Amino acid sequence: MSPDSSVLDAPLDLHGCCPHDYERDYRGEAGMTKALADPMNTAAIRILLCAGGPRRIIAVVRMVGLDDGFPKDATAARVSFF
Repeated sequence: MSPDSSVLDAPLDLHGCCPHDYERDYRGEAGMTKALADPMNTAAIRILLCAGGPRRIIAVVRMVGLDDGFPKDATAARVSFF
């Protein structure tokens, strides 16, 4: 992945959980930088999954010493189904 990589902003179904953009107006393929700068929730979730999922990202944040503020029990943050 790089900032110039493209990511899809389109409907997404994760085991029955269907996150969506606020306006439900999907934009299709977008650059990763634009997808994260604009409110493209499904594209951001796809980026998160490509990066290893929420647990992996939380582990990296903690490994580099950042204060993540995430609960120790990831299920409380609704990431258990990833």
